Amino acid sequence: MKRFLLSIFAALLISISSFAQMSGVYSVGTGNINGEAGHYATLRDAVTALNAATFSGHVFMMITSSLNEDCSVSGIGLAADPGEFSITFKPAPSVKPVIAFNYVADINVGPSGAFLVGVHHTNGNDWGDIRTTKNIVFDGSNTVGGTTRDMTLESSLTSHRNAFPMVIIGSCSNIVVKNMNVYHKAQASPSTSSAKFISAIMVRTRDAMYPSNLTFDNNHISSDFELVSTGAVGLVWYRNGTTTATDISENIVISNNLIEGKAQAICLNYTGNATVSGNELKVNQNLGEFNSEAIFIGNSKSGSNIVFTRNKITKVASKMGVGKYVRALTLETPVNLVVSNNMVSGFELVSQTTGQSGEMTAFSFNATGLNVVFAHNSVYMNNLFDDATSLITYKGVKLVNGNLVLKNNILVNAETDFANEFLNCAVITADINNNIYYGSGSANVKLGTFNSMQYADLATWKTGTQKDAASLDSDPLFVSATNLHVQTTSPAEAVATPIAEISIDIDGETRNATTPDIGADEFVAHTTSIATENELNAKVWASENQIFVQSAENAKVQIFNMLGAVIIENEILSNSVNTFTLETAKGIYLVKIQNQKASKTQKVFIK
Repeated sequence: MKRFLLSIFAALLISISSFAQMSGVYSVGTGNINGEAGHYATLRDAVTALNAATFSGHVFMMITSSLNEDCSVSGIGLAADPGEFSITFKPAPSVKPVIAFNYVADINVGPSGAFLVGVHHTNGNDWGDIRTTKNIVFDGSNTVGGTTRDMTLESSLTSHRNAFPMVIIGSCSNIVVKNMNVYHKAQASPSTSSAKFISAIMVRTRDAMYPSNLTFDNNHISSDFELVSTGAVGLVWYRNGTTTATDISENIVISNNLIEGKAQAICLNYTGNATVSGNELKVNQNLGEFNSEAIFIGNSKSGSNIVFTRNKITKVASKMGVGKYVRALTLETPVNLVVSNNMVSGFELVSQTTGQSGEMTAFSFNATGLNVVFAHNSVYMNNLFDDATSLITYKGVKLVNGNLVLKNNILVNAETDFANEFLNCAVITADINNNIYYGSGSANVKLGTFNSMQYADLATWKTGTQKDAASLDSDPLFVSATNLHVQTTSPAEAVATPIAEISIDIDGETRNATTPDIGADEFVAHTTSIATENELNAKVWASENQIFVQSAENAKVQIFNMLGAVIIENEILSNSVNTFTLETAKGIYLVKIQNQKASKTQKVFIK
């Protein structure tokens, strides 16, 4: 009898301990944290404890070393609801951990992935073990409030192609991923038929369970590595099971990231309201097996509001398989989309082989009922390699179906060989004006096609379409083919039409409310007045590669670089505007102005 009671007591202890309350700081790895509430040797151990716990306070899982996680039994699945509290995974101070997942076979019972948020791994990440999971933060900076990307999640090279280093699945909400490196490097079992699935980060809806309130900020997310499947995406939304049109991932923020992929950098598939801002996107379809784009938006909830603003798309590259396309952005869903203040360049045929054919397009819009405002963007269509046997069609903005407002944009076309055009509009519901179009001068460059009629230049386009009455055919004077800021004397200055909803430019600088500039960059002179007890009255301002100084009296001017070295020294006369040209344009400079009565030093930033 005593043994029986003891066994019951032991079982109760085990049951109680398995649902232990957690709160405070825990260490994960080979090191420890002073005052820690507990220690786990591996990420799997820490996640197992979280899955079984209740919570009495915020939990911080501090990663103290790099980890090689064994996923031979299953991927690691985190399913925890801390209620009013949160769970944060973060590197310990000064630590830059790499967490590598060895998922050599796609062994999960349910969803694929090496590390999953929203399903627990007790039964091998079974579909039935998807649980409500919320208030989870992955913060890769090893300082409090920092923005450095110090923590890395990655699949090992020998892992299966479906060893996604992060999957967010099912009933997840309030998930934040910031300051992280997330790399899909798996080379095993590559696929040529898994576009919009293989990814560095997957957000997955299953049946009526969908993630919402998701933030991805200041991360490097990439699947663009050697021997990785050519259908791989950086950040993808995916849906399966028994779903309806309302089973959609909602309230998404993607900001300030570097995102790279082979088929897509971002695939916003089956989503609702979303904001994509301040990112750098690259797509590199190096084998030409897939249609590809820097960002794909499709199957979204009808009427959703999506904002794509202040992004830089710097690589749009493809081998261009027969009949394939590569684009900066594809929209194929009836949403309300604002595309503003973006810079797009880096169009490239990555393999200089013969007989390539397909379509290269900057922006493509095609859905009945979509509404697009396309304003204040700067696009540079690079000159593509041509072997005289390839057949590429090259377009700036393509509207197949929907409603389009296209204003205040700059499109530069440097192509000399392939047939190309700035605009291709198959419908008449386009409001087009106040743009700049500038071509290479080649006879192959056409202004555009409107209602199946092609127009060679801006003059005939204006007459034939009654569009673009205030638009220009002028060199916008980009700083370079990769830096689409404009120079001081750009014709883009002060000739745009105001759009109330677009009050800042790509750099966050305020636009002129009545006479803004065309393009993504609002040229701001950055005038600074310097006054010291009426003894020194001067102004300093800057352009792309010049600093201007004007003083009320004769003065001596010295310009220092940030190493403290004098790079320019000169005497100036009163009230004259003096121009000082810099050998290196970008950077921070100190301008010292001195007359017989006073001196003052002013910091000048040139972007």
